[in-house]
Amino acid sequence: MSVDNEEDRPPVYEGKSLYIFEVDNCLRKACINTIDSTIFGGFILLTILVNCIFLTLDDGDPNSRISKISVVADHTFTAIFTAEAVVRIIGQGFYWCGKDSYLRDSYNCLDFLVVVLSFVSFAGSGANLSFFRALRILKPLRAIKAIKGLRTLTSALFESLEGLGNVLLFFSFCLFVFGIIGMQAFGGRLKNRCLEGGTTTGWLDRTCWPNSLLDAYSCRSDESCADYGRNPSE
Repeated sequence: MSVDNEEDRPPVYEGKSLYIFEVDNCLRKACINTIDSTIFGGFILLTILVNCIFLTLDDGDPNSRISKISVVADHTFTAIFTAEAVVRIIGQGFYWCGKDSYLRDSYNCLDFLVVVLSFVSFAGSGANLSFFRALRILKPLRAIKAIKGLRTLTSALFESLEGLGNVLLFFSFCLFVFGIIGMQAFGGRLKNRCLEGGTTTGWLDRTCWPNSLLDAYSCRSDESCADYGRNPSE
């Protein structure tokens, strides 16, 4: 419930953005109106979805037509996301304009990281920056911020990680305990095979347990259960 209330609360614009723009500055007012516009949010969401489609079309061949189109599209999307970041930074303030500043929001931090990594990838186009290019997969995560229900679900999931950690610790402890019980009860038993005739040439391809009460792991009356000495898969 607290997550929903926090999201529904209207943002508070205060302070001096970038130490230049007051709240009543005409440029900052235009940026604030753009941020609060549903058309702006819908356009950014549509851009994110189209960007995801282009990311799946990249075939890894830099000389193919699809790759060349993807490069142009990548530059276009980066320009749009950069413009969005600039508008939000001017409207909300970069960090020092209250709790609704741009970098006070973890999702905005993700947006800013994606934009910065995109420019790093472009600047080092001739170098081996495959790691930064691989981080383009972060771009679809912007949809978490744009879709309210998805953002609420993600926030709730992260808040539950502490409790899930305790469950994982308990589950690991149970596996450890039952693993010890299994080793003590069945350790070495799969090395036993039925032996016919009492000679080493009479090994049969049947696993057995000494003094087993189960017919499936018992040898016939004319056979004996002995240590085969090797792994049963060998």
